[in-house]
Amino acid sequence: KTAAPIDINEASLESWRTLPGIGEMRARQLVNYREKLGGFLSVDQVGEMIGFPDSVFQAIKPFLVLETPELRKINLNTASIAELDAHPYISKRQAELIVAYREQHGAYASPEDIGKMRAISDKGWLAKVRPYLGI
Repeated sequence: KTAAPIDINEASLESWRTLPGIGEMRARQLVNYREKLGGFLSVDQVGEMIGFPDSVFQAIKPFLVLETPELRKINLNTASIAELDAHPYISKRQAELIVAYREQHGAYASPEDIGKMRAISDKGWLAKVRPYLGI
């Protein structure tokens, strides 16, 4: 395989498969992960995919570029528990807390409002998930 750089937010199954160590199944997993995520913000996020060997990630990393950092945001005021839970960074418990808080306190004014919940105090997680949240 001769690999050329690919834009991780635009790459098709065929593009992913040009990379060393990426076959049909892994290409499909990568595209599905990107869809669930709502788009990549950084090349390193590719390596976060569950079950993705770091050795393969390191081999393809030089070919990965991010030219179109467009994200699909989750609307905190309309998203269901299932929609929130479908995001790779949001656990079912976190999704339940986000929806319960909205039901108790009314609509979120901004995505930063989830930081007001005592149950969600992990600032690292908030920083990671924040770009994917909208109103």
